[in-house]
Amino acid sequence: MVVDITKRVLTVFWQFLKAMQVFVFGLISLVLVVALVAGGLGGSDIDVPDGGALVLNPAGALVEQKTALDPQTLLTSGDVPKQTLVKDIVDALALAKNNARIQYLVLDI
Repeated sequence: MVVDITKRVLTVFWQFLKAMQVFVFGLISLVLVVALVAGGLGGSDIDVPDGGALVLNPAGALVEQKTALDPQTLLTSGDVPKQTLVKDIVDALALAKNNARIQYLVLDI
């Protein structure tokens, strides 16, 4: 009789734990999906005034391809070299060329 009651209590408790697991992970998944959708749909509206300027401030060296990092050196020193891809600069210039609101280019080097 005591064994049956103990078994029943533990079974109910285990079912409660399983239900809580499903609820918590379901809630976390739902919050994650909502955050991803909201982040993707809530694009940043940047107001570019007429006659505006494109300011280019490349960080670090201009490179055609980023340097491969040695994991051991990265772990020991913690320094990541700052590099800007030339393609990123060219793409920004091409987009600015096609935008009638951008009249000037400022290089902040």
